[in-house]
Amino acid sequence: MSMRSRRGALCRRASRVVGALAAALFVAFAGLACQAGPANAPAAGTGWIDWNGDNFFRPCNGDCAFSLYGGGEVTTSMLRIFFLKAPPALPWSWHWGHSAIGAATFSRRLVTFWHALSLEPEFGVGQRFGDMHATEFWGAVDFRWTEFPWNNYIKTSIAISEGISLTTQVDTRERLMDNYRIVGNKLVFRGSDLLNFFSPEITFALPQYQDYELVVRFHHRSGIFGAINGVHAGAQFFTAGLRIHF
Repeated sequence: MSMRSRRGALCRRASRVVGALAAALFVAFAGLACQAGPANAPAAGTGWIDWNGDNFFRPCNGDCAFSLYGGGEVTTSMLRIFFLKAPPALPWSWHWGHSAIGAATFSRRLVTFWHALSLEPEFGVGQRFGDMHATEFWGAVDFRWTEFPWNNYIKTSIAISEGISLTTQVDTRERLMDNYRIVGNKLVFRGSDLLNFFSPEITFALPQYQDYELVVRFHHRSGIFGAINGVHAGAQFFTAGLRIHF
């Protein structure tokens, strides 16, 4: 087996391990929560908006978060993964690439509406491995929903991060993901270092340890159907990790 084949097999194996680890951690969290029983819900404040802008540039006071996560490249279309295009793709039918990413983010709550919907600016950096080597930087806003009826047992949130992603280079592997154009007699694969950042995620935490969350995130960047530099597709990764609030 060639070095490239061994590296590809290793990346695919690592991707599957990350997915299995995320599932195992979720089951463990659920089991511990059932043993612990319900916790008291935090007291609701008054009014429909909780503005944190006055404290945004002051020392953190439980409204900041730091995340570490990593995972493997997914080559299946995001539209199929999220059931927006037929045929839909379930996790066991996803196609895995030969690359991986390790990433870190910092975020802080800016405002919360109705004690449920929060806006959190986020800044992140990620390093790609395997067939891709670029370092990625992004700035985004997380739109996070936190109210679920089972939060006394497993505190849950879902979020969508939307922003801008910038890489230190256009990886050949990412360039080939884009829809090609015929210019003259040549095939042209555009690619771009500047693309849109879009990342759905779900988090889980035990109520008595709310500051420590399991994060499962679909890390994705693209040109929004050609709106950015004529690019359609970009790199995407299925990841899992830990978020700490402080």
